[in-house]
Amino acid sequence: MTIRVGWITSEYPQRPTRRSVWLRSGAMLTMRYRNLVLWLNHHGFRNEFYRAGRFYDVVVIIKSFHEAILEEVERLKQHGTKIVFDANVNYYYIWGDYLDPKTQPDKSLQRAAIQLTRRADHVIADSDYLLDVVRDFNPCATWIPDNVLPLLFRPAEHRAESGKLRLIWSGISWKSDELAALVDVFRQVKNLELWLVSDARPTVMDTLEKYIPVRWFPYSDWYYAWLLGRADAVISPRFLNNGYNLGHTEYKISLGMARSLPAVTSPQPSYVTAIRRFQGGILCYSDADWIEAFTCLRDEIDFRLAMGRRARETVEKYYLTPVVAAQMAAILRDVVNR
Repeated sequence: MTIRVGWITSEYPQRPTRRSVWLRSGAMLTMRYRNLVLWLNHHGFRNEFYRAGRFYDVVVIIKSFHEAILEEVERLKQHGTKIVFDANVNYYYIWGDYLDPKTQPDKSLQRAAIQLTRRADHVIADSDYLLDVVRDFNPCATWIPDNVLPLLFRPAEHRAESGKLRLIWSGISWKSDELAALVDVFRQVKNLELWLVSDARPTVMDTLEKYIPVRWFPYSDWYYAWLLGRADAVISPRFLNNGYNLGHTEYKISLGMARSLPAVTSPQPSYVTAIRRFQGGILCYSDADWIEAFTCLRDEIDFRLAMGRRARETVEKYYLTPVVAAQMAAILRDVVNR
């Protein structure tokens, strides 16, 4: 039996156009919809963006809970349609120092997220940290990580050269200020180069350039995959002082790990999980740890390449699209058959 799945995004009641999804989709639709649907459509599911009035066995809501969606959820439940909520941000507990106000949810978002979480038949958390939070409001919850498209992010053979370490970071430009926390590290470790890949030139470059050679590249999936194949390590320093950052996924490092790069990161919960699986990276708890990590990866080529191979092994076992999509399929089938 084919299971019909309707997907609701933040654009509801409008539906994203086919062009926006397949050519210009942002990270959320790529990670949480497009890649999964490509697999699910060949394994017993029929997926489409939700259309009111059509029959669906289950409706999946992706990180969206404005008033129109909450009202539609109530209507669907009255007709027996199963609801799965894909929650990928900690809107539930608002605490800590939010350096950028765009990352701090207000009380109305918090109430809406909690309401939808409680009404859903199942909730998907995209990090194990967020899973623990979600289960405070709905015990029917599962962790499903962001997925990595295997066709694009394939294992790479990296240069076996010492002398200079090429670091790569990717993210939304206005979130790049966390890199400034490494200024003292960059000042002390020589022969480093930093590549920044983002939607726009990060303003933090003006600070970083005083201490390390920095280049900026505009982001696209294909271009980023190519750049990863020419880097030596993927990095992600994070401020761990609020609920938003702690609830994030491993996606900032998993793409680099998929391309056989060791990850060097702050001990953010999702990073800790990903790195500790097969020791495919280095967790840094202090400036001294960052200095030691960069120095070691710069000077010990065999160590760096072996760690990159373990990083790739981690992604193959836990984060590639077919692995994650199979987990999603199992949940959807279970929800429909309850």
